[in-house]
Amino acid sequence: MILKEKQLKTISDPRLKAGQDAEKQMAFYLNRAFKDQDDCYVLNDLRVTHKNNVAQIDHLVVTQYGLFIVESKSVYGKIAVNASKEWSRTYNKTPSGMASPVLQAEEQGKILKNLLRDNAEQILDKLLGMQKSFRECPIFVYVAISDTGIIERKADISELKKADQVTQEICSKIKNLKKNSSILSVLSSSEPAWSMSAKETVKVANFLYHQHTPLIGAVSLQATKATPTLEAAPESKTLNENDECPACKTGKLIKRKAKTEFLGCSQYPKCRFTDYK
Repeated sequence: MILKEKQLKTISDPRLKAGQDAEKQMAFYLNRAFKDQDDCYVLNDLRVTHKNNVAQIDHLVVTQYGLFIVESKSVYGKIAVNASKEWSRTYNKTPSGMASPVLQAEEQGKILKNLLRDNAEQILDKLLGMQKSFRECPIFVYVAISDTGIIERKADISELKKADQVTQEICSKIKNLKKNSSILSVLSSSEPAWSMSAKETVKVANFLYHQHTPLIGAVSLQATKATPTLEAAPESKTLNENDECPACKTGKLIKRKAKTEFLGCSQYPKCRFTDYK
């Protein structure tokens, strides 16, 4: 299911526009793979903050067995990784160095996991009287290179894929994780298995959806297009003061005021849900 659509913005800078085109392409592949699956939730253009750290995630797939971060990179020429795992890209026949997008995505994953760990009580259930945790939750990262790009490898970077290969890789990984989470696999494996219930998966996806904090001033070309939401999303009903917060399920909605009056969760800053338009 596509929970948060890719929102196109008005961009004049050619390089920024190329970057958006790469994200649009990856969003298309994710839509084709997961739009009809009710156990995988895709959030595009997700921006979350935790303790003054910001994670700007191009694409996130939430599943029962782990999370998948996809970092899109626009490449019209060649992207290369040398034997020392140093990255470079060639544009108009001119090569230049670049930071590792794999490390970038891994840092985003750390921020995301810390955010989830600090809010586990409102997302995960208890098991045998003990609070479940995100400590062992696997977060996988992939770097998706646009279809027009050429990859030159001199080091084994398994996270680096062409955009059209990423969804197949994610589906294969989910299948293996599901198999490894079975009782027999858990008993025979030395590695800890981690999984959530279907209900918890929905709560995680909804929680992250409501944690999204967009940059102020972004202009969308698709602002009038409705975003698909899960059952607990606030758009599904009229919200009133003192209602249960639809994001965290523990706080109450109270009136707040900025440029206009709106409803916000009483658990702020732990829960940042508002109905501010």
